Amino acid sequence: MATSLLALRHGVRASMSRHRLAFAGVKMLSTSPALGELKLHMYDHCMFCSRARLVLGWLGVPYMPVTYGYGQGADPLKCAGTGYDPTGGPVKLTGKKSLPVLEGGAVPVQNGMKGMPESGEICSFVVALSRSDRKIAPATGRSDVAEWFARCRSVGSQLHRPRIIHMPLPDFADPRDVAYSKYSHTKSGFDYEASLAKSPQLLKEINDILQELEPMLRGETNERTPCLNAWGFSMDDVMILSYMRNLTCVRAIVWPTKVRDYVEKTCAQAGMSTYWQHAC
Repeated sequence: MATSLLALRHGVRASMSRHRLAFAGVKMLSTSPALGELKLHMYDHCMFCSRARLVLGWLGVPYMPVTYGYGQGADPLKCAGTGYDPTGGPVKLTGKKSLPVLEGGAVPVQNGMKGMPESGEICSFVVALSRSDRKIAPATGRSDVAEWFARCRSVGSQLHRPRIIHMPLPDFADPRDVAYSKYSHTKSGFDYEASLAKSPQLLKEINDILQELEPMLRGETNERTPCLNAWGFSMDDVMILSYMRNLTCVRAIVWPTKVRDYVEKTCAQAGMSTYWQHAC
């Protein structure tokens, strides 16, 4: 297990085309619309990384996932003794401990970086150049979705954070990764013990919130998978599904049938696992 997790964390080396045109301090796209070979540097549990994975996977764009320990790249001198390898991991890619980062021969890269950071930019880039028959519609800005999502995250984060660190992920394979995760959230005011103590009430709240989502799923994809809008899969779906996947690590949540189908089928179609098998 330790060996396989280590392999997942560092990824597999692959040769990649580097034909790029330098212009105005930025390496630009080639004239070919092909995306070429891609690596996505990521954390499995990260909502922003999941956005990029959903878009890549839904559109059928092949990529090599390279997963990191969550504490790698954090400086123990600045993080109360947590973290390790402060100049390694994600820091080697962009100078920051921040993921996702998309790397590949056709990916536009700013000087000094080895890939494209920021999930929004990655999603836009992939959607623009994908040759897939599948499409992802732009976000609508639906106020009901935004309001629902804010409540879902507010309650859901109190349930998933104490549990996600127990999932068998490369992100948390090293005890130092768990220690850094706890430090980073505690520093922002999160109380692990209090959240666990409130689990019965929080579960009631999240169950009610998930029930509210069912009538908001107005459409279906060509594969008959539920989605938010009548015209099909969109960035609205990407935004909320990238977080809802984390809730699957909470065993006691009662999932409405349509909502579970929404999460389970979309993740499967994008080639992403869920955490139901290991939920606690």
